[in-house]
Amino acid sequence: MKHQGFWKKRVVGTCVAVIAVSVGCLPLAHARGPDLPVEFLGGRLKVEGVLVGYDEQNPTAGENKIESDGGQQVFLDFGLNAGGFAGEFTINAIHKMADSAFKFRYGDKVNDGTRHKSELYSFQASRLGDKADVHLFHHVPRYHWGYEGDFFGLLKEATDMDDMDVFNGEAPSGVEVVGKGNLDGLKVVAGKEIYWGADQMMIGKYQFGSRDQYAVLAETDLSKDISKKRLSVQGEFDLGTGSVLRAGVLSSGSEKIGDSFNFDKDGIVYEDAVKSKDALALRLRLEEELGGSTDFYTELNYAGLVANGGERQEIWDSNMPYSELGNKKTFEVGARIQNGSLMLSPRLFIRKNLIDPMSSDAQDAGFKRYETNAPFSVVDNRETNAAEIYLTYDPTPGTFFYEWDNYLKEDAPFAFNLGITKIEYPHKADARTIVGAQGPFQDNGRPPEELIRYSSRLVANPTESIKVTADIEAGHQQPIESNVGLSRFSSVESTVVHNVRNVYTATYANDAYGEYDWYRNFGTSYPRQVSLGYERLIGDLGAPSRLGIKGYKRNLNAESGDEYDDAGQTFRNRHMYEVQVYYVYAF
Repeated sequence: MKHQGFWKKRVVGTCVAVIAVSVGCLPLAHARGPDLPVEFLGGRLKVEGVLVGYDEQNPTAGENKIESDGGQQVFLDFGLNAGGFAGEFTINAIHKMADSAFKFRYGDKVNDGTRHKSELYSFQASRLGDKADVHLFHHVPRYHWGYEGDFFGLLKEATDMDDMDVFNGEAPSGVEVVGKGNLDGLKVVAGKEIYWGADQMMIGKYQFGSRDQYAVLAETDLSKDISKKRLSVQGEFDLGTGSVLRAGVLSSGSEKIGDSFNFDKDGIVYEDAVKSKDALALRLRLEEELGGSTDFYTELNYAGLVANGGERQEIWDSNMPYSELGNKKTFEVGARIQNGSLMLSPRLFIRKNLIDPMSSDAQDAGFKRYETNAPFSVVDNRETNAAEIYLTYDPTPGTFFYEWDNYLKEDAPFAFNLGITKIEYPHKADARTIVGAQGPFQDNGRPPEELIRYSSRLVANPTESIKVTADIEAGHQQPIESNVGLSRFSSVESTVVHNVRNVYTATYANDAYGEYDWYRNFGTSYPRQVSLGYERLIGDLGAPSRLGIKGYKRNLNAESGDEYDDAGQTFRNRHMYEVQVYYVYAF
């Protein structure tokens, strides 16, 4: 997905009414105890209209294409107190969705008849016991365990509900049990999809030690057609004088032991099989305080061919090309140097593969290691040399610049960061399977390449009544499909809040990809993208009504896909635009 802005990264049981437009977000479940088993708490009715237009170079029948549409939907919130559980749930009903050409949203599938018009949108409830607490959850934000002993990131974050709604997804969904007393330190989560894209699975964690500095995690799938298990053990060890060593061992991918794979060396192709050692990973991280203003870290990571870990969980902004895939040895070193209101954060990252990608000659001879039918592939885990440095200016450290909700809390007149990332891929990647509109196909693997990226985030409070936030990016962008080269882009996204109730948004991008995954997959970009929006919050700011208007425009060229040239038809669109008007009535 597109960069969503750092503020969306840790939305746990809260719904911000000032900027975040989220119609299905409820507080984290707790034992409220309403008088009735089910209690109506309120709701929101949304009415919207959309006008879409295309400026054609060769208009059909002499007319440019203009379409209008409208829709209505309602969200109803209820409190629950039954069977010892207390919580909340939201019911959604959609009469019709306004069909947008720019934004893919929850409920779009109603338009093609493939989704129910009413359903349970979200649910969460808790039962607080003497020996354990039980939490039920369905389509509500949940955070990872990265700061609770999950050194390898087995439990992924599930907080970006807007992106999940694009695909009408219902993750995360499951149950969590939290031990107490003799079971203190034990957590177990199980469910159909406990984070976005997860198989039906169960994962348990036990933390122990005087500071909960040791942890054991075990994961197993619960479906019948696959057999996956992961186990990790990790701990923190004080080495004295401000030094801490974090170490962990991971067993992952054991179900692939015995699977065969090809590799080539000196022009000869060999066949081998996955061994037990290929399902093991080791990670070491040494953190040191060098005086009161400098923190230094060194990290080593060895991951066998099939020892896939989780995503790297870190609060700091970064464009480093980390990968959850195995088949690698990595070395990373970095520091955070504080000097008054300034902080400098350099880091260096090197990754080597245990087995290299298939050479071009081997691929031409028919030996290819596709992701879909091989125990491992060299794709985003390919050999890398990368360096990055971030400069952060924050004169009020009490509102930490990298906290997830800093965009709301930051009280400095001006705070910002500026990052530069340089990445070198000295060798090609494996061929991979890519799913397109016409079905899956295989490419040839990304070639060797170098790219550089600049990014900046700023928060400003020029007056007591105005807050400005902005995300700025520029540099290279890299598609997945190998036949599309690197390209350069620049973009800025900004939000201005005036007197709390008035929210202005603006974006401007040159030659940037569209915001969703499939645009990046195939390098679908636009010469220019512009959007402007205004929203007025009405009534109680805890649950306000909203009146808004948004406008979008894209210029189109040959890199813009079917929106420019509709499957080779006789017309071509020079640009497209859209206006959305909406009213959300809270009651």
